[in-house]
Amino acid sequence: MRLRTLMLVLVAALTQSSCLMMIPGLLAGHTMGGGMGMMGGMGKGMNHSQTAPAPYDKMLNPVPHSAAAVAQGAQIFQAQCATCHGPKGQGDGPAGLRLSPRPANLSEVVKSAHAKDGHLMWVISEGGRMPGSAMPPFKGTLKEEERWRLVHYLRTL
Repeated sequence: MRLRTLMLVLVAALTQSSCLMMIPGLLAGHTMGGGMGMMGGMGKGMNHSQTAPAPYDKMLNPVPHSAAAVAQGAQIFQAQCATCHGPKGQGDGPAGLRLSPRPANLSEVVKSAHAKDGHLMWVISEGGRMPGSAMPPFKGTLKEEERWRLVHYLRTL
């Protein structure tokens, strides 16, 4: 148990990922939930069909779509999200393999009818507490414009 915790702390230090560092239960050797998530893999888990609450439900991305916005979103994704969601957003990042439910396969999530701009902004901003995952909130970590650029990048997965 101590060796596993030490290894997880070492991985967190090496990757400097806020995704892993903000999950105290994981560092203590515990996982959350039960299953891999509807869009993250097999079994039961996170409900990605949940409707975003107001004011997120009506939001549209105010950042104009451009190659630069997508590229900046990609950089943010690699720095903040890839450790859990994997380099291509398929829910297979090294830190995410120990989570239950597993991180969402974002390449599938963004294709769903519920993946409106406001819904994506809600989950990025507020984290996965409401849908039932260990995803941390990024509202205090990323500026609003950065989160919108991340939405543009997610649409490319």
